[in-house]
Amino acid sequence: MIPLVDEAPASPEDAPEAPEERHPGPVSLQLRELLDELAGAPERDLREAWLKGLREGALVGRFELLRELGRGGFGVVYEARDRDLGRLVAFKAVRPGNRSVSEMREQWLLREAEAAAQLNHPNIVTLHDAGKSEHGPYLIFELLHGETLAERLARGPMPVREALAVAVEVARGLAHAHASGVVHRDLKPSNVFLMGDGGVKVLDFGLAHVFGAAGIRGGGTPVYMAPEQWRQEADDARVDVFALGTILFQAIAGEAPFRLVNDRSTCLEPGPAPRLDRPGVPPGLADLLAAMLSKDQAGRPPSGQAVLARLVEAEASLAAESRPALPAPEPVRWWRRRWARWAAIAVVVALVAAVAWQRIFPPEPPERPVVVVTDFANETGEPELERLSGMLITSLEQSRRLTVPTRERMLDVARQVTGSRPEIIDETLGREVARRLRAAAVSLASVRRFGSVYAIDVQVLDPRANEYLFAGREQGGKEEVPALLDRLSERMRAGLRERASEIRAARVNLARAATSSLEAWQHFVRGEELFELQQASETPAWSAAREEYRRAVALAPNFVMAHYRIAYTLRHEWLTERAREALAPALAQIDRAAPKEKAYILALAARLEGQTKEAMRQYRAIVQTYPEEKDAWFAMAQLALTRESGFDHARSIEYAREVLGLAPDYAPAWEQVLISLYARGEDARLLEEAQRYAQAVTSVSSLESLGHAQLVAGRDADAEKTFKHMAQIMPGSPAGLLGLGMLRLQRLDIPEAEEAYRRLATSSDPRLGREGRYGLSWVSGVRGRYREASARLDDVARIDEQLRDVADLSRALGQKVLWTTLGRGVLAEDLVKRGLALVDPAKEPYVDHRHFFWLAVYAAIASGRLDRAEQLREAGRRFGWTHSQRLLDVTVARAQGRAEDARRELGTRYSPRDITEALPLAAAEWALAEGRLDEAIALASESLSMPIFPPHQDAAGIRAVLWPRALLVRARALEARGDPEAARSDLSRLLDLWRAADPGAPDVVRAKAMAARLGIRGR
Repeated sequence: MIPLVDEAPASPEDAPEAPEERHPGPVSLQLRELLDELAGAPERDLREAWLKGLREGALVGRFELLRELGRGGFGVVYEARDRDLGRLVAFKAVRPGNRSVSEMREQWLLREAEAAAQLNHPNIVTLHDAGKSEHGPYLIFELLHGETLAERLARGPMPVREALAVAVEVARGLAHAHASGVVHRDLKPSNVFLMGDGGVKVLDFGLAHVFGAAGIRGGGTPVYMAPEQWRQEADDARVDVFALGTILFQAIAGEAPFRLVNDRSTCLEPGPAPRLDRPGVPPGLADLLAAMLSKDQAGRPPSGQAVLARLVEAEASLAAESRPALPAPEPVRWWRRRWARWAAIAVVVALVAAVAWQRIFPPEPPERPVVVVTDFANETGEPELERLSGMLITSLEQSRRLTVPTRERMLDVARQVTGSRPEIIDETLGREVARRLRAAAVSLASVRRFGSVYAIDVQVLDPRANEYLFAGREQGGKEEVPALLDRLSERMRAGLRERASEIRAARVNLARAATSSLEAWQHFVRGEELFELQQASETPAWSAAREEYRRAVALAPNFVMAHYRIAYTLRHEWLTERAREALAPALAQIDRAAPKEKAYILALAARLEGQTKEAMRQYRAIVQTYPEEKDAWFAMAQLALTRESGFDHARSIEYAREVLGLAPDYAPAWEQVLISLYARGEDARLLEEAQRYAQAVTSVSSLESLGHAQLVAGRDADAEKTFKHMAQIMPGSPAGLLGLGMLRLQRLDIPEAEEAYRRLATSSDPRLGREGRYGLSWVSGVRGRYREASARLDDVARIDEQLRDVADLSRALGQKVLWTTLGRGVLAEDLVKRGLALVDPAKEPYVDHRHFFWLAVYAAIASGRLDRAEQLREAGRRFGWTHSQRLLDVTVARAQGRAEDARRELGTRYSPRDITEALPLAAAEWALAEGRLDEAIALASESLSMPIFPPHQDAAGIRAVLWPRALLVRARALEARGDPEAARSDLSRLLDLWRAADPGAPDVVRAKAMAARLGIRGR
């Protein structure tokens, strides 16, 4: 239980400070002016000005120079008194260094300096001010007392534990800076300051390479420079990781890991980095140091955050290993000794004091307690003051001492309690959510109005003991509400025993990180609610959520997360270019976002650029700190199934299960699991998980998945029961009858399949009737009656025009292109042009035309028009990945004589059972053409036996196209191999299907010619 504490902090030292504004302030503006002046002044004049007038007792502006503290890489440092504020500061007189005027004008340099000025962390020295005088430019830092790490190391190496403790603190500062986009580039012992009170500060962050002698690229101090700095290549946060590894190695070993020989570092020589295998160094720490010192940039941890996590683990491991065992007690007659009596009294006093201390300051809990934030009671009646709990959660979740579930996480739990998604989480529901999450505290809040003053009251209670842990109120004008929540959040964190230093190190300004516009916030929250509904919808329509986000940014152009969500919904609709444009404002203002939101923005940017590894890294960073982030886990499950991730189905299942652990009824995660199990060929597990899905979620999708999983497992009778059950209980959905048609088409039970589709086609509901007509066209297609299949789609097109359903009209045209092409032997170019006239990637709301492009590209391949297939694929990329992508890559490579490329593409299987359904057939045709007959027979057999999963609109249509063609390919391969009886068997089955086939269709002509050769007559 979190102890009950008074509203006021325990001591002045631990009192939380007021929230600090994080927008660019005077220091940043003064830095920009200072840099502009340096850029425009001749270097010689600057150096001369710098040398004049700097002496103890001199007055520079409002700063009185008291004594010189030292001379560094880019200036002289004085202890000085700020006469206006009455405080002692470090005055650093700056010289310009050895750079050209053109370099100083580069915009990235200005941005880097301004970013460094914004850093605010206990392990980074604070930059108070920047200015210029007749003596030259200067910087004002907080005054530190202690010594540099370089001075400490001059006395010899450090014990492992002491060196590791310093490295942990430096890594904390690096993690904060790297998350803000700032890289030090000149980290070394003289830039690490050991405070007299035990603290550690990093000096000259982001400024040494701006004002000092280091160059813009490749800068640093030689012993601590990474190989890429020596080679003057592009660098990133990993140069700081290398430098910290060098410092830690040197602190323990007494010497740097790499030496300078003839002004060249041995880190540039081939071979692994030296390993610190010494007594007292845990193997885990030695491994980490070897990784940090990797000569290959890619082999190092990517940032300070990644290093910090592993250093903390090493520190804990070292503490556990070095914990001494208690010595055995010796039998001593202590009561006979006078000094022992006093010792006994001291022990008793100590025990009493310890008990009192425990009562006043109980020990910290072993893990971060969960704090549930319920929805605010809005007693003002003003709609723009609804849903303020989301703002408070954003502020509280910055804490590293508390776990604060997002509102969506609480709604997921509440849905499990009530059976449906609630509108609000009030006190009663909040207590139940807290019980299920084993929360240590529940926050209850209200907002009231007294004239022009708005008051926000918060009470935090222990839901198990019904004891109040904190109570507080903040009040002010309506426009101050975000700032009121900032202050309440910090007071709550202090009331729940978080230290002031920790609060300062991890907090946000809500007006900056979210928005100061309450009206914009309401639009954003409504967008979030619609977004979550679409996430779980079987037919998502993202435009409604996107419209709310757009209204938010119209009112608040700096609302970073609203810009991010606009881009995210566009990516969900495969509109990649538009998503990039929408994300640009969020990237431009990413410094405003809180750390978690910043990682989400960077992850989406990486996904849009195809940088899967970087996106995965960002999502991993999110779940490491926020393990209940459902969106991050699900994104990782999706990214695991990309080529760059090696089509890692096992990992995808693992991540999807993390989602289901948070939200057991989350349909997209269930479907992700099923796709991977199918692809891995684990049919028994597929059926088992599909059954669990149907038990967890009763929906068209879950029952349809169950029926198709039963088909895959060879449980046809069970599948038939499932589809019949669906048709009975879901008369408004075509899925049950379509499943029955699919089952019967897969058995080649043509009359029964036609009956199921005809029942749908005669429905009074035009949407159901349309699906039935599709089914009838598939039946015609599998029978080789391509003209009839095409004509049946004319009825579908008429229904689409009546319903004004452009997406389905393009799908119908795609099917018509395919049937007409297979019947003619040449691409139905007239139908392709009609379909292209319908598609418009800029149309709102989004219209999905992927089905048209998949069918049209396949038709172009089948007719030998590879040039047109390539054009159609390029056009289709505006609507996302098409199934025919890899099929076309293989076919084009073959046509151009690039056999190795084609084989490589075929060899990169998505899984043992590749869900790119047409690929095995294409491989079989290629093997037949090259005389690899056994391989052709095996691949054609794979295509024939491959069940269609997951279920989708054109599953039976794919079966109708591929099955007859695969049978013909296998018959041809068997004939060529000299097995006429097996060839006759396959061909007879095909001709039984094609008794009334179109006589002029190319495949039909080929089959009849083959029948004549094999002596098959009367068919």
